[in-house]
Amino acid sequence: KPKINQVLNIKYVNKSKFQKQVFNLGSSVNLTCSSRTWKETIFVIWKLDLKHKTCQISYINEGQNVDSCNDGKLLQNTTAGQSYLHIPNISADDVGLYRCESVYAGGNDNYKINVTITGKILFLCQIITSCFILECVCVCTTTVCHSHDQ
Repeated sequence: KPKINQVLNIKYVNKSKFQKQVFNLGSSVNLTCSSRTWKETIFVIWKLDLKHKTCQISYINEGQNVDSCNDGKLLQNTTAGQSYLHIPNISADDVGLYRCESVYAGGNDNYKINVTITGKILFLCQIITSCFILECVCVCTTTVCHSHDQ
């Protein structure tokens, strides 16, 4: 019987990074987890802790993809084959912690990205005073407020 006396040494590198990123309300956003290409990647998992839900988007090199977010976010490639998470038309619902793990032969990259937004947010309110029975609707932005009598 032949004996196998071969030892395979694999150097495993773990890179972990934390980022805070602020995006303009309504813009399209691309989040990158690794500089590796799809061909080098074994799997990529994005775990999202958002304001109203927790979900996951993942890619496994064998073709098994998962998207429990179901809200338009998706994994895409650059022309060079580097993967990223695309968030179209970012809104307040997309704010939260985005954790990513990208595993490739010989190591992995881990990112935690705290995603926030900036921009004007519109609020609609109705004010009724009992003394004067006056109704008005205010349309407010972060810098200007206009009143309109009805």
